[in-house]
Amino acid sequence: MQRSAPAATRGLYLLAILLILVGFGFEIYAVTVNSWAVFRIGLGIFLLSIPCAALGWYLRHRDAIRARR
Repeated sequence: MQRSAPAATRGLYLLAILLILVGFGFEIYAVTVNSWAVFRIGLGIFLLSIPCAALGWYLRHRDAIRARR
């Protein structure tokens, strides 16, 4: 049975949280300077957190998913 290291899933979750916080920081800054370019950068950074969190979730639950098949 394969299991991913807990540090790997924890690291991906931490990266996702960090991307969310940095993305929101860019969003707040974009509102302050009224810049659509900065807003798009912040949104892109924020959206990068979704695959990180999804991959972390998959690695954590991979064995249970494979057992159901």
